[in-house]
Amino acid sequence: MKLFAVARALATVVAMLGLAASAASAQDEKTVGLTMAYPAAVGLHWQIADRFAIRPDVTYGWSSTETSSSFGGGTETVYSGGVSQVVFGLPAGQRPVPYTSTTSVRTNNVGAGISGIVTVHRNEALRIYLGPRISYSKATVTSTNDDLFAGLPPEFRELVGQQSRTTKSSNTSYSAAALFGAQYALSERFALLVETGVAYGWSDSGNGTRFSLESRRRSINQRSGIGAILFF
Repeated sequence: MKLFAVARALATVVAMLGLAASAASAQDEKTVGLTMAYPAAVGLHWQIADRFAIRPDVTYGWSSTETSSSFGGGTETVYSGGVSQVVFGLPAGQRPVPYTSTTSVRTNNVGAGISGIVTVHRNEALRIYLGPRISYSKATVTSTNDDLFAGLPPEFRELVGQQSRTTKSSNTSYSAAALFGAQYALSERFALLVETGVAYGWSDSGNGTRFSLESRRRSINQRSGIGAILFF
């Protein structure tokens, strides 16, 4: 009887030690990491539970282009009184007035998204997962056009010598996607991931001028990407 009691106590101790070791192993597993993915996005991976994680991410893009052209755009006529003016389309006796047009376009794009990762199969270093994703992005385009007639006298420079026009337009996009992917741990702190899916998107755009032009777009597209996770 005493032998049975000792064996039962020993079995209880072994079981408790096994549970403690399992819990310690689970705690040792890295749960938070930095994600870097293509298309360009940076975010976090948070393994909330063994089979569930979330991945918030942000994107940012900026670009600027400038184009210019020069040609004779008008003519200057000089009168005996010393007063000059710009005259278009008159015959000989006038000299070309140099004309320069410069267009600058600046684009800013910001976005944010979050994915829910549900592991459906796990085999040591490999995880196969499904999950939903939602995202938001906004692009703003500012275009400035400067027209300059060089060599004009001061009395006409302010009138027609230089004209500047600035227009702004924006596009706001939303999407909801269903994901299928795989994550493979190369080490305790580094993992690779690849995923694909289908996304439904909708966007609204406008030019923000007096002659307002607005449009709406709906689309269904395939979504795919590759990336890496660096665990802390």
